[in-house]
Amino acid sequence: MDLESVTLDDNDKYGNKHCLAQRHRLTNHRHLPMLIACAVCFVILAQWDAILFPVTTMVVFVLFFIVPNGMCLMSATPVQPRKGGEQGRCHVQIALVLLFIIICVSPDILIRLGTWNNKWIYAFEPLEPGHRPAFCNITETIDSLLTKAYLFGPETPHWDGGRDQCDCTLPDYGAEDGRCVTTPNVSATPTFTVVTALVDLGKRARSGCAYLHMMQSQLVRHYNLVIYTEPWAVEFVTNYRMKLGLANRTKVYQLTRSSQMAFYHLLPEMRRITRRNWFMHFLTGWQSGVAPKSISRYGWMTHQKIDFMLQTAYENPFGTDYFVWIDAGAGHGHVAVPYHFCGCNLAVPGTVTLYLNNLDEETLFTEGKCKNQITDGSTTISKLFHMVWPHVGCEPLRDITLHRYTASFWKYHHFDEVMGTFFGGSREGLQKLFVDYNRTVHSLLQAGHVDCEQGIFAIIASGRPSYIRWVSSNFHGTRYIC
Repeated sequence: MDLESVTLDDNDKYGNKHCLAQRHRLTNHRHLPMLIACAVCFVILAQWDAILFPVTTMVVFVLFFIVPNGMCLMSATPVQPRKGGEQGRCHVQIALVLLFIIICVSPDILIRLGTWNNKWIYAFEPLEPGHRPAFCNITETIDSLLTKAYLFGPETPHWDGGRDQCDCTLPDYGAEDGRCVTTPNVSATPTFTVVTALVDLGKRARSGCAYLHMMQSQLVRHYNLVIYTEPWAVEFVTNYRMKLGLANRTKVYQLTRSSQMAFYHLLPEMRRITRRNWFMHFLTGWQSGVAPKSISRYGWMTHQKIDFMLQTAYENPFGTDYFVWIDAGAGHGHVAVPYHFCGCNLAVPGTVTLYLNNLDEETLFTEGKCKNQITDGSTTISKLFHMVWPHVGCEPLRDITLHRYTASFWKYHHFDEVMGTFFGGSREGLQKLFVDYNRTVHSLLQAGHVDCEQGIFAIIASGRPSYIRWVSSNFHGTRYIC
């Protein structure tokens, strides 16, 4: 560009020459490869530090883009571009600067939008005194569920109807694709308590009444049931089980913010960490999951599962041998479960049984589970990410150590190999699991990371503790506890 060809006043000649040159450098397409190279360098830098990346990028933009162009835009004598298209390119640059400022300086805007887009309520506070889910009539829900009889699935193979008890020595006849097979060290006639919880976490996609409907498949079963829930749901649980004649096999714990909860005090720190790391997850297309990494109350509630399990095991209101966690929304109410419950495939003294997502133990530990993100990815960034790095996020369980998690896996590995939807074991096994679980949660927080129970289970599983057993299942496999 010939700067001398532009007519300038003598007083502004040198300043506007610099302005034109600056604008020309940034709008010249020959500099595009350099800008792309800089962007790649920033992304590589982001692999090591979630804070250093946005800070460095902001400094670079301020020094080399915003300041020079801002001085030009505020100059007393407007620069007349030689070509009309240059004015349009200047407007594009200004728009990009404003977008960058929104991303880096105003994260609250994107956090609010992202929370809403993923169907959560921003800044929702769980266990709010006097809270009741919106648009949820408890009495009408009970009546509607009792109007139509629940259709149970086939009876569990280890139920002895003559003696009215579980008998794990009975043949399983290959039920549930062979998942009901027992081991020689299984308890012969074990007894069980099922534990669950229902707490409104502010998920717009599923109202409180929606969870009450999904929970029906648990409430109708003839087993010992312990439920930790908020005051608004106590009426529903107690009345529903009472009308089914199961009140004597039901124990309800009403939760408030002062209740005994091992992980509730971690919520403020978890909120701080989710806000700190949101930019990195945004850049990687939320490869490691949205709710586990950005909704702190969701992660907190999943941690409470093992705490509620251990509390129940210590109190043991029904005097049973084994304790089984099943999510309130497990199966989303679409799985026809048996009337009785015999979890013989987890009834091994001194152990905890965790359920693997679709694959067998050896495959997950040695080869890993690789989701086809090219077709299943929910975002364009996610699809592009796996087109460039197809094997990233497919690491086997044996490699998911605490060190490697905090080094890189937290950014792109979606931890769904070990499910938290249901698990169970004896009191002794749960005690061992809680010690490892509690230590891992606090280690992650100290390292500046949060996750849900599935991420914690994966880290614990990498060491293959002797007290943990494995059964292949899926997220709708409530019948596979048999």
